[in-house]
Order: sequence, then C-alpha cells, then structure tokens
Amino acid sequence: MKGNPVNRCVYVATHTLDAPIKVGSHHIAKRIADHYNTVYVPYPHTLLSSLRGPSRQFRRPVGTNCDKDSLRQFRPSFLLCDSDRPFLNSRFICQHGHKWTFPSLVRQIKDLGMTEPELLFLDTNFQSFWIDVLKPRHLVLRVADDPSGFSPHFSKGVEAAWYRSMEKADLVVVPSEQLKEVVQQFAQDVIVCPNGFDPLAMAANAPLPSVYADWNGPVAVYVGAVARWVDLRLIRECAVRLPDWLFVFVGPVDNPESKDMPTNVQFVGPRQHADLAGYLQHANVGIVPFDVDRYARLIWSVDAIKIYEYLSANLQVVCTRWPQSQLMSDLVHHSAQNPDAFSACLTASLTDPKRPASDDELRSWSWDSRVAPITQMLARLSEDGASLKT
Repeated sequence: MKGNPVNRCVYVATHTLDAPIKVGSHHIAKRIADHYNTVYVPYPHTLLSSLRGPSRQFRRPVGTNCDKDSLRQFRPSFLLCDSDRPFLNSRFICQHGHKWTFPSLVRQIKDLGMTEPELLFLDTNFQSFWIDVLKPRHLVLRVADDPSGFSPHFSKGVEAAWYRSMEKADLVVVPSEQLKEVVQQFAQDVIVCPNGFDPLAMAANAPLPSVYADWNGPVAVYVGAVARWVDLRLIRECAVRLPDWLFVFVGPVDNPESKDMPTNVQFVGPRQHADLAGYLQHANVGIVPFDVDRYARLIWSVDAIKIYEYLSANLQVVCTRWPQSQLMSDLVHHSAQNPDAFSACLTASLTDPKRPASDDELRSWSWDSRVAPITQMLARLSEDGASLKT
C-alpha cells in the first residue's frame, strides 16, 4: 500500500503541523502519509480565534504543502467549532457548528478531492462531524488521553459525539493499556500504540542554549506544555531546597502557579522541535512533575512522549508516580509527590543513576516502530474491503 496515491486520508487533529510542540498526531500523520495521499486538518480558524488575535499554533495557511508531497495541510474557517470551552462544548455546537462555514465546508472538501476518502483518521475528542461531512470508507479514532480527566470541559455534548465516534470506528488506537481498559467499554477493535520519539530530531550534536550558559550546577529540564497538571508548586519548593540546580521549562505556559518563581526556575517558552535537542543534550535530568494528586483521572493512563525523548538524549529521568511511567522503573526514578522526596530523587539521580536505554529499546520506541501496527491494520482493512460501520 505504501506510496499509492489512489488511497486518500483526511487526518483530523488539534495542532498545526508546524506547531512548536510536537505531539503524537504530528508523528503519526507523517507516517500515514507514507501510505495515503493525506490532508491534515488542524482545529479550524474561528471567529473566536480571530478576536483573540493570531495564534502561534495556527500559522500555516490553508492548503500549504508540508515536508512531503503526500501530506498537505488544510485549515477551514468556521464561525464556531466544538471545543472544550463553555457553550462551544454544548450538544448543539457539536452537532451543528460545522454548518456555519465560509465558504461551504462541503465545497472546500470537494475542491481538495477528499469527498468519500478511503480513510478518516480522527485524532481528537472533538470534530466528530467529519464522519458525516466526508462519508469515509474507514474510520480510525485515536484516543490520546482519558477525556473524562478534562472534566468539566468534557460536557454531555462532547461526550455524546465521542461515543458516536467510537461506535462508528473500524479501529480505535490508544497509547496505554490503562486507557484501553476504558475505551473497550465502548469500542470493540482497540489496539495499543504507545508513544515514541523521533531519532533524527535527537541525533545531532546541538549548541548550548543561552539559558544554560552561565550556570555551573546541575540542570533539570522539562519539555512540553506547562499546563495546569504540571505541579509547579512542587517545583517551587524543590528550587528552594536545591538552589544550585537550574530548572528549565521549554514550552507554552498555561499554569497559574508559574508566577513569582525562584530565580533558578526559568520558563523559556515554546521552541521549535528541531531546537529541543540542545536543551536535552546539555541538561542532567529530565523531569515529569505531573500533579497526580489533583489530576489522577487524566494522568493515570498517560504515556508521556517526553520520557522517551529524555532517555534518547541519555538523560536521567525523575517523575512522579503513575501506572504507565512505573512500567519503566528500571530506567526512570520515581518520586512521591512532595518536595522532600522529589528533591532527594533529583540528587540521587546523579549519585545513583539508572541504566541507559539499550539500542534495541531505542529502536522499538521510534515512531516508525510505534506506528507500524497501525499501518498494518489499515492494510488489512483495505484488503478486506469492509465499509464504515453503521
């Protein structure tokens, strides 16, 4: 099936392909495009986003080609689109918001040559309306996180649309066994595709980031969105206890605890994915201080991409405890979620390090290896000629 331009896929996700933070959607879509002529559709441009001004997540214009011929990006314009915000997560918007587009969404899809595609890959908890708009032959749904963990934003309207997507899906993809247990209550064909890392992005020797230049002590780095489920209260206390350590956070910050931090805690903001190697290669420890106490439902099934990225850069890894991370206990230092324990774990990671990841483990964690079972399942779907479930 690889390289066959006849097969068409619409890949619906949240972030644009050129977003600074790379999530699983980016890596999976690029590998799906090895097998399908793929149009990648991020979250639409809406009236609300226009009023807020230009967003860093949505910079690439409609119809722009990306880094391979078989992958294009298309971002439609909606008046309103379902999301996790109040009113926009209502049943009415989930069912009808896509009808208020300019120009007509159906006409735009027809112009792209993507009516009735062979595959709709829905990699978001929202936008289930694409099932009706596109009428695909096959539907794959990827559930990256337990959506009930986003409560109260996971409203009745979003929930109903999500359940409908699962009922219609020929295949549901999840990143962990814990999440599979949840999804199997509503869907039959569920496979686990753990997250991974991009070896090429981490391979080259990268320059020293300027934030590290004048620091002589150990460096702990966090890469990813600094959202509310990152325990910055824990980090504040650790920074006080470990004044010789520098704590660097690379990624967009949306966390009320980020203000008035000690001077040895630095937020450098989003960086392009190609620049992350320097922040990892010149650090000592990669940290994952997830707030498991307050966001247990969201975090308990997470398979954190950053852990694989840290290990690929030969960093020691220190994180709070949740089931998926504890599967890697021989590679990762786990700490109770309190400042004394986390500080002690950081210090111990340098004096009593865990073993490095083996070459075989690194190969198995590459996105090429991770996505292979999905493309194999899609090949079987294509050969069987089965239609979308009704």
